[in-house]
Amino acid sequence: MEFSTIWLFVIAAAYLIYLGCKTLFSTSDRTTSEIPKAPRKKSLKIFYESALVEVMNPKTALFFLAFFPQFISPSTGSVTVQFLLLGTIFIILAFISDGLYAVLAASIRKRIVGSKKSSRLVNRITGYLYIVLGVFSTFASPSKT
Repeated sequence: MEFSTIWLFVIAAAYLIYLGCKTLFSTSDRTTSEIPKAPRKKSLKIFYESALVEVMNPKTALFFLAFFPQFISPSTGSVTVQFLLLGTIFIILAFISDGLYAVLAASIRKRIVGSKKSSRLVNRITGYLYIVLGVFSTFASPSKT
């Protein structure tokens, strides 16, 4: 491994530890309720915008083209029907799981917003996570390519 690569890892680890300490020892008592709120959009508009982003995302097409052919058998029927059926199942499962994540995040947000105690707890958890990631990054050995 090159000398410059090692220094890159050390600098990245030091920066993570710095961010962790900055977050932990921050004297700001700013709660999430003091953050300016963005204008509210209609749920249907948000849905259409996110669907458009996902359709235009090349990673989605690559996923379907690389992963689905493993489960399609030309001898069992129409390839197009099988592809559409697998795609529909994937979309339904993704919608359910992503919807559950959104509901869970919204309920957690309601508990955190406006509470100084919760805000401090979130800052502590975030700070400790940054420090732990920085320490692990320091001792991680990058793969040799």
